[in-house]
Amino acid sequence: MSENSIDPSRREFLKIAGMTAAYTGCSSFMFQSCNNESRIESDLTLFEIFKDPDAEARPFFRWWWNGNNVSKEEISRELKIIKEAGAGGVEINPIAMPEEVENPGNGLVWLSNEWCEALAYAVEEARKLGLVTDLIVGTGWPFGGEFIKPEETLQGLTFESVNFSGPGKKSIEIRLPEDEHEKILKIILVPEILKDLNDPLDLTNNISHNGVLSFEIKEGVYTLLTVRWRNKFRTVAYGSPGGSGAVLDHFNQQAVRKYLNNMSEKLLPYFENNLGNGIRSLFCDSIELEGANWTDDMIVSFKNRRGYDVEPYLPFIHINPENTSEQIRDTIRRIRYDFSLTLAEFLLERFIKVYHEWCKENNVLSRYQAYGHPWLYTDMIDGFMVPDIPEGDQWLYNKGWSLAAIDEIRYGIWNKYASSGGNLAGKKIISSEAMTNLRGVFRASLEYIKQATDLNFVAGINHLVLHGYNYFPENTKFPGWIRFGTYFNEHNTWWKFFPLWAEYTSRLSAVFQHSKAISQVAILGPTADVWSDSGLDRNPFNMTPWYLHSIWQALNHNGICSDYINSSIINRSTMVNGKMTFGEMSYSTLLICQVKTIDPITLKKILECRDNGLNVVMIGEKPSLSPGFKDHRERDKEVQQLIEKVLHSGANFIEDPDQENTDPHQGLSDWTKEIIDRFNIEKNISIQPNDAALFFNHRIYQDTNLLFVVNTDREKHINTVLNINDQDKKIWRWYPDSLQREFLSENSGQDLELRLSPLESALLVINEESPGDNSDNLQNVKNHYRELKGNWKVVCRHHIDHTEFNTEIQDLVDMSEFEELKDFSGRISYTIEFDLEKTAYTSIDLGMVYDIAEVSINDTNIGTRWWGKLPLNIPENTLKVEGNTLVIKVYNRLYNYCASLTENPVANRWIEMNRYKSKLPAGLLGPVRLS
Repeated sequence: MSENSIDPSRREFLKIAGMTAAYTGCSSFMFQSCNNESRIESDLTLFEIFKDPDAEARPFFRWWWNGNNVSKEEISRELKIIKEAGAGGVEINPIAMPEEVENPGNGLVWLSNEWCEALAYAVEEARKLGLVTDLIVGTGWPFGGEFIKPEETLQGLTFESVNFSGPGKKSIEIRLPEDEHEKILKIILVPEILKDLNDPLDLTNNISHNGVLSFEIKEGVYTLLTVRWRNKFRTVAYGSPGGSGAVLDHFNQQAVRKYLNNMSEKLLPYFENNLGNGIRSLFCDSIELEGANWTDDMIVSFKNRRGYDVEPYLPFIHINPENTSEQIRDTIRRIRYDFSLTLAEFLLERFIKVYHEWCKENNVLSRYQAYGHPWLYTDMIDGFMVPDIPEGDQWLYNKGWSLAAIDEIRYGIWNKYASSGGNLAGKKIISSEAMTNLRGVFRASLEYIKQATDLNFVAGINHLVLHGYNYFPENTKFPGWIRFGTYFNEHNTWWKFFPLWAEYTSRLSAVFQHSKAISQVAILGPTADVWSDSGLDRNPFNMTPWYLHSIWQALNHNGICSDYINSSIINRSTMVNGKMTFGEMSYSTLLICQVKTIDPITLKKILECRDNGLNVVMIGEKPSLSPGFKDHRERDKEVQQLIEKVLHSGANFIEDPDQENTDPHQGLSDWTKEIIDRFNIEKNISIQPNDAALFFNHRIYQDTNLLFVVNTDREKHINTVLNINDQDKKIWRWYPDSLQREFLSENSGQDLELRLSPLESALLVINEESPGDNSDNLQNVKNHYRELKGNWKVVCRHHIDHTEFNTEIQDLVDMSEFEELKDFSGRISYTIEFDLEKTAYTSIDLGMVYDIAEVSINDTNIGTRWWGKLPLNIPENTLKVEGNTLVIKVYNRLYNYCASLTENPVANRWIEMNRYKSKLPAGLLGPVRLS
């Protein structure tokens, strides 16, 4: 072991003198002058930014105004709680009152004078506290309200099918439209063996006034397909009073503008006609427009954009005839792509850009989530490049679609596309709706939240908007008005330790927000193929090919940072010094993953880039088709000719990894290492060996390189050797929890040994700063241990009802096994007295703890262990030979207690939704050892 690989229990630190310069950035009442697209240059040193994060770097809370049942007094109280917790701001989010709440009273009507006054009051109170305020557009999701006119509501086509066998006369009753919000557009009879798209028989006019459809068929099997149009078919999910009506047609630009203007016109008088006088950004939640695939001008606009009439093909867009020719299947596939592309363009042009421009006009930033359910209504890279603050999302106890998921944390797709789009567009802040949690409320630990936080950071996120803080009055019955989310609340057992997490997160966010991402690989996925085969359904996009959204992680384990891109980025890129460059990002390698369909324009650009030095690697497919229907034969030929030129120019090709025989964690990492070595893919850093639990993020601040390295495993230690390839600089490690800095290496061009304990992260700073005379001489000293055993006095104080239970134990055990403590949630204090033969111990290892431990020895605070398994350092002169007293206060989670509240409708709902129902262990299990 080298001198740079120091066991955490024996670390000595170079302490930094206090630096008092404050960094304020943009205050909450003048955000209209801030530009998120520019990197802030500051006279402050990077360490000052790290030491004193500004409000925008601190975590925000999504602050649900449940039912808009708000008062000024309670607004002030809750904002103070949020400020004291270490947050930097709130996103005010009016939403429906949870159904389980009994007799909540009447709330304010969204956008009423009273509601606007409450909002303005909250914004001003937040400003006084130094908190930033964001505001969601609308209430609930998606945009909508009672005031939306029928012609402005969501539109969609539905497809119903019934099978018949012939020959003979048939009769079927067709459900007639109930009102003006539904129409039957077309009824066709499709033979099982479809030889031509003109073969289906149009029966639209055969339906009688009472809905009976009669027809005669020859021998064979047929499908009767009914195409219906409808609008006003969806209402806002969880809308608060005043905003819970029909959903807006997001493809109707005039309707979108009208909706947005209605909101700003109502708000402006309360902000001196300038929303920037208090509101930083206006937020748009994920686009969940289930069933929306139509708008008034679809036929005309489609023809103008795609060059042909889509109407004759509408019945086939959402079906995949099996017994038909390859030519017909190909035609349907191409028309489906064109239809999907048209919808994606509509959302981008008529909604996202309109919303962004409206925000600019009102002097606020736009914050936007470019994904949704169940369809992805636009290319996410395009969508995430528009707003000032692109935002992804993250879930706890929900691994999402990633085959390489870690401990059921969803972190890798929306976040990675948000950071990729944000990197390409040069955005300063890239945020995540973080810690969304429906299946583990009361179960999530602060350690789990820290683990999820680090996964956000390695995915390129640099700001967290927590999901969330529920508004409920002080005298409300426990657990309060819970609309959604992880229980971020002062009644949580770990709330007093939340500021420790907040400081950790804020300091890292500050460094990441003031630096630029460095990536070496651009990843192009088969979006055109997915749209052609499956339309805008997000599930095929997320899982095609199976490794697409895990390969960025496999690259990362091998020392490479990457971004996802699309054809538009390639088309608009330039080659600089052998790298494909777009905005501030440069890529030495283009990884093309199972792309069969590609535009000839994009392929020409790839050929140009390859001729100028870009490393091109194709996996699984060699493109052979062009997207879309019009002139496809000529364009297909062009693609096939161009791909031969690309391959001849030196592009590389390799087959897909075998899904059946490739573990998505270490197996995919090892497979990726082979292609990195085989095709000379440039790395950010060298990592030996690769490990599927080890992630990193590479950024640069002026001429200082930054590496954030994290062990995401809960149990194992990772020993790794890094080579930063940045000669003649020094390597420091900065600690976001303690603000200490440790000097690691004199020469950054040499191998650096790094040992990370479970869930430990390291911020490595590579610059020219020398340690000076204050540098400690770090030496390896062989440890010896002393396990503390004996009579433990235990006092258990319940967090909610404040009852106490006292006992004495000889052996440390799971306290939830005591009958008296099976439903306990709160603080368990352990006290033991001991003597020593010598006092040369420098750390204390607590062993297994559920879940957070505060430690003091002889009335001296030793520290808090709220994550991982690292020992705590013991200050000099703390221990004595005789008469030492150790006190360990352990705080367990709320789950066991809440699970016992079977008559409490709010608690019972969330306990029933928990993915796991098992009781949680509690207390100190040890062994406790001095070393």
